[in-house]
Amino acid sequence: MTGVQTCALPIYFARSAKLVVAWEPNANNRARLNQNLQVNSFSNVIVRPYGLSSKTMSAEMSFDPLTPGMASLDSRLAIGGQHETIELRTLDDEQGLPAPDLVKIDVEGFELEVLKGGVRTLSRHPDLFLEMHGSDPADKQRRVAAIAEFLWASGYRNILHVETGTKITPQNSAVAAQGHLYARTEGTAP
Repeated sequence: MTGVQTCALPIYFARSAKLVVAWEPNANNRARLNQNLQVNSFSNVIVRPYGLSSKTMSAEMSFDPLTPGMASLDSRLAIGGQHETIELRTLDDEQGLPAPDLVKIDVEGFELEVLKGGVRTLSRHPDLFLEMHGSDPADKQRRVAAIAEFLWASGYRNILHVETGTKITPQNSAVAAQGHLYARTEGTAP
């Protein structure tokens, strides 16, 4: 599963996964993703036309048409003057999907909100791959600390900072303020 992201990643995962679900609220990105899926003849990808959050709502996403993969709901992280009102739902309210093995979240600063909307899903302990975002170094540290605390409380004790190989805990989360986290629950090593 994936979050708001560029169109190349569902294609990457579709090559080896039985099923990929991509949530893409940006209309232009979604059209490009669907076109890429058609050109590559992938039938194992479901594209949902909305984003994920901690609650169902509408929100304004800002983006630069030249870098649409960096669209954000957080005005401090948004780059560009284009706006689109998008629908947001929770991961736990998604219907008709099998329990995921992997959840990839890259939502330009909204990662914790997506996690909060997926508490029941996370209780099944899928692996997690998250990209860290923030408006400045202090904001990135604050966000990754909140994510590490949330993951730890959700039973994810094997959290790895991908770029450095450092095992992350709530106490040393500042190490992961840049880059990516890969998380698994107790008893599994990343």
